[in-house]
Amino acid sequence: MTNAPSPSPPSEKLSLHLRDRFDRLFVQQLVARQFMRDYPEDCQKLIGLRNAIHAHIRDAGTNPLSGETEAQTLITLMSIYESVSGRKAISEGNLDHITANYPLAPELGIRLQENGLCEAISDMAQHLDTVNRIKFTYNHFDYFSLIDMTARFSGQSAFDFYAKAALEEFPVYEAIKTLKLRPEANWFNTRKVPEDLDLAIALTRSRHLRSFYSPNITFRERTINDALTNGKPGHSSLIFEVDLDQAPYNIDYAMRALREYLLDGLLTRHGYAANIERFDEFIGSDFFQNTDSTSALVQKWNQIQGSLIGIWCWDMMAKEATTLASVTEKIYDAQARIISETMGSAIELKAIGEKAIENHYYTAKNLIESKSPGNGLSYFVTGDKTITLGERLSC
Repeated sequence: MTNAPSPSPPSEKLSLHLRDRFDRLFVQQLVARQFMRDYPEDCQKLIGLRNAIHAHIRDAGTNPLSGETEAQTLITLMSIYESVSGRKAISEGNLDHITANYPLAPELGIRLQENGLCEAISDMAQHLDTVNRIKFTYNHFDYFSLIDMTARFSGQSAFDFYAKAALEEFPVYEAIKTLKLRPEANWFNTRKVPEDLDLAIALTRSRHLRSFYSPNITFRERTINDALTNGKPGHSSLIFEVDLDQAPYNIDYAMRALREYLLDGLLTRHGYAANIERFDEFIGSDFFQNTDSTSALVQKWNQIQGSLIGIWCWDMMAKEATTLASVTEKIYDAQARIISETMGSAIELKAIGEKAIENHYYTAKNLIESKSPGNGLSYFVTGDKTITLGERLSC
């Protein structure tokens, strides 16, 4: 009788989860660029909508908000558009429904209620027809939120933040240090909030990105926010719902997504693993252990830097009338400077050479510009070889 393999230690599984989270983030960034490239007018309309909401946030009060609060508030207000009940509340100006179901950070919630939440919702109502049309027209929004398609971070600022986090120039939560995770995972665990608002939004949203869709399997989060008990937030639960009118579709992806939702929900609620009761038991269970990485782009930690560089290079080539050789030279010099100026020795981080930069550029370019089902971004996102991201067939 052979012995069953011993379960992976919690830190190893948590590291794998964080590496997969990098992967989901990069896929989202590539899809957002593909959406911008293929549907620039509607992409600009979504950005205009986000900017209008952002203006209300900035105008609420006189003191500047923290970057984390600013990003989370934008995400929260944009998320009201995602559900039928949310859009109905916007249309009717139902502030009671909105404040009960879309809680804002206390720092901003009071300020907005005193200085223009009603005006913000009224302004959002003016964009309802555009939102409804865009969500109906493009199947991207079966998999991503509206704000996901607007949050395209700067490749250079993202690399700068990644390098400084990995090299431990930014402070890391003490409880995270005890887990001895890979230094690259610091990107998600540093106390530092990116100055680039799109990067702050993308990092926050990366907890909730899922390459999963099923017509009869849904996940719903429910939080009771009526009161704080012993300083802790109200009861929170995750509901996994299967419509039994037919056999569940895409069940394997659903179970992977359930693992991710559970882990991210626990980390979001409790802050970090050390605060979660029976966390080691959960992460050592067959349910959590019997899963492989679903990464599409990042199968190894050392591929993170290249993925960032590929996005950075594609952005520069898309907006500069210049040669690839000139762009790769600029990026090589810039990353070398960022690394040399960053104090720390947690990992050995080296600038990627110009030929490798060119290869990473072509990887990003081919994924962004590919429209073939069964491979590329569409398959990474949908898990279905018959679906292509784009306009719905009925449109």
